[in-house]
Amino acid sequence: MSEELYEACETGDVATVQACLARGDNVNAKCDGVTPLMAAVWGNNIEIVRILLARDDLDIAATDAGGSTALHLACGKGSAQCVALLGKDRRMSCRIINTKNEYGETAMMRAVEENYLSCVEKMAELDGVDWETENEDGENLEDVARWAFAI
Repeated sequence: MSEELYEACETGDVATVQACLARGDNVNAKCDGVTPLMAAVWGNNIEIVRILLARDDLDIAATDAGGSTALHLACGKGSAQCVALLGKDRRMSCRIINTKNEYGETAMMRAVEENYLSCVEKMAELDGVDWETENEDGENLEDVARWAFAI
């Protein structure tokens, strides 16, 4: 991926994203370990997330160096809009929804841990969320919530 596409996704430059994709930039190539979709999600750039999700060649299951998906990043950033868009995508599956990062956290755990109730609510609307999941420390969602709300 060109640095230009990555930066445009992160900063919300729709025209540049469209130009990069039109010239054939790889929608799944990683820059600094993240895909254009991850950069758009992290920047909470909803229109760019929509543009990228419209691409048939997009790998929605891609992970960063820490094993997090775009859904993890949306939940960790508190972007309920991104969670909803990703969750509605035809490629979203139980496997992606319940992917664990290097700490054994699912996207739902990230939302709970960061106290992003709006993201938890959007995740709860998705079919297939594993409500019994545990992280690498053996903590379940209730444990994580108890810890998060104690801070």
